[in-house]
Amino acid sequence: MIRAEADGIEYGVKFGHLQLGPEQQIYSPIPSGKQVRARTFVAVVRQDTMCDVGHGIANCSVGDAFCKETGRKLALTRALRDLPKPVRKAIWEAYFQRDKAS
Repeated sequence: MIRAEADGIEYGVKFGHLQLGPEQQIYSPIPSGKQVRARTFVAVVRQDTMCDVGHGIANCSVGDAFCKETGRKLALTRALRDLPKPVRKAIWEAYFQRDKAS
């Protein structure tokens, strides 16, 4: 889990990935109706209340190569869309620092 703090509030970010086999492929609920072979999802949680403050989904269509990093960035962009700028900034900074902390 990625943790970030903004305005004295701690946030947690958790990712999940789902890859589907050929027999499990689903159709995206978006208007294009493309077949989806993989999905990345993210939840942003306010740690003091454990409330979900943002969530995002990125679909990988059948014709695209699955890339975990691309899916994470797209899903996180969607999850942070309605959050205040200081929160978005803190979470993105924590996201890009996650590999350096290891």
